[in-house]
Amino acid sequence: KSLEIDWNEVFVMMIIAVTFITPIILLFYKYLEKVTIGGTFGKLFIDQALFSPIFTCGIIAYRFVLLKQVDSVDDLVNKVLAIAPSAVTSSWLFWIPTRYFTLLFIPSMYQ
Repeated sequence: KSLEIDWNEVFVMMIIAVTFITPIILLFYKYLEKVTIGGTFGKLFIDQALFSPIFTCGIIAYRFVLLKQVDSVDDLVNKVLAIAPSAVTSSWLFWIPTRYFTLLFIPSMYQ
């Protein structure tokens, strides 16, 4: 079976990456670089427990809006809340260890 690429989805994710993910991550990491409370674990907590769930919900919501898959704000909220818990917990499996080692070993100017 050949791989079929959904170019509309690719284009939407490119828009999200350029207009949402990149600007927010750049600003947030500049802030996180200045955090000194709790050292690496403090930064990891702020990044993954506080920032990541909100950021992930923003990506999911933006995707639904761009793909015109919602009829109202209530519909958007319900769809995001249905997906967000599993999306966030799945992302933690990858990002918590990745961010921990990044914060611990990579100089902040290269993160």
